[in-house]
Amino acid sequence: MSTVPVTIAALKAQVAAASGHDLDALLRALADDRRAGVQALVSATRARALRIEAESARLDALMAMQRELHGRGLLIVAGVDEVGRGALAGPVTAGAVILRADVRIEGLDDSKKLSHEARVRVAARVRQLAIAWSVAHAGADEIDAVGIGPATRLAWRRALEGLGTPFDHVLVDGNDGRGLGSAVTTVVRGDSRVACIAAASVIAKVARDALMADLAARYPGYGFEGNRGDGSPDTVHRTISSASDRSAPPTCTAARSLPAPSGAGSSEPTRRTSRHRSGDVQGVVSASRQHVWRRWCGHGPYGDRSQG
Repeated sequence: MSTVPVTIAALKAQVAAASGHDLDALLRALADDRRAGVQALVSATRARALRIEAESARLDALMAMQRELHGRGLLIVAGVDEVGRGALAGPVTAGAVILRADVRIEGLDDSKKLSHEARVRVAARVRQLAIAWSVAHAGADEIDAVGIGPATRLAWRRALEGLGTPFDHVLVDGNDGRGLGSAVTTVVRGDSRVACIAAASVIAKVARDALMADLAARYPGYGFEGNRGDGSPDTVHRTISSASDRSAPPTCTAARSLPAPSGAGSSEPTRRTSRHRSGDVQGVVSASRQHVWRRWCGHGPYGDRSQG
């Protein structure tokens, strides 16, 4: 132990600088040092190494399906996923991503499993490391015109077109790949099993959240900045109730003035962009879902939920 630094601070510095076999050798040498601080350092370092090893194995497994496709000669693989399909307001948003098989993006996972901060961080890495990426929307008027299923597939196609590069195969989350051609594989829970699908889910979620935050400033009272147009009664009720700090009980003013739907096709369609069309709120809340949104914001037989 004569070559090992005496102070724990010096040991921490040496451990931080070591890696691979050198780190293993150092930890074995420190195992004989019975000082509590040294043993805590050894335990923490080994636990961190195990976490890194597990994360590396998880990220490697996320690439398994893409590597299989590469082995079949399908070298450019695009992953597709959407967010906002179950929301009451806003567009359905799709992401498409092409990744190299050797890319590992720390923290990459199903967007629903990540915090907002983690999603933003991972999305930035996806945009930096991807061969190509794209985000696209299908708007509320289009959802009314064709239904949520076809509108979702429309957003998928727009996202794939937005990649601007040819691809050999598409991997899409779920069990429905209609509208994407014959070179497609559906993957149930693909956003937690396949890297390019997970990446697509993350960039789509971050883009849609930013869009809904912008809409929150334009349509105050709905709480879009917090609930993202979510259809959860608890989420909508809680967000609307805390939307303002007034002396009187807050009310969902915007929802009370929600205009009657004028029918599909009355607004300009949303294109492959993160910008949303201008116009009144009926272009944000689809006509097919306005009656539900109105009910949770104070209309209908359930009374004014904003006053909880």
